[in-house]
Amino acid sequence: MPNPKRNQQEWGELRERLEQRSQQLHNELQAVQADREADIEAAGRDTVHGAAEQSEQVSRDEVRRSEQARDANELREITAALQRIDDGHYGKCVDCGAKITNSRLTVQPAALRCIVCQQRHEGAPPPTVGAGSAA
Repeated sequence: MPNPKRNQQEWGELRERLEQRSQQLHNELQAVQADREADIEAAGRDTVHGAAEQSEQVSRDEVRRSEQARDANELREITAALQRIDDGHYGKCVDCGAKITNSRLTVQPAALRCIVCQQRHEGAPPPTVGAGSAA
């Protein structure tokens, strides 16, 4: 029978990691937004740009938008994981209802699915029985 106190301690540690990552993502998103605003302001003051400089600026903006979208998505996943902890559904696969292993949650604290269902969701073949056990 699993030790509920141990699970509470593990969930507490995972919650702390999720909250720390959430704060880090908030800070990164704010920094990217501030950079974008500064670039827009600077571009308004300096109207003389060479083609190469403009191209470089467009590339930087695209990278920032991609990073911002990635961070916002991760933040949504973390927020949902924190809500699952509060609701008592954390650590259960949303597809099959099985327990998500502690080792998976340690690596991916916001995981929604057990590894088998995640691989199925991604279209990857399921792991073979006994794979990797020879090491």
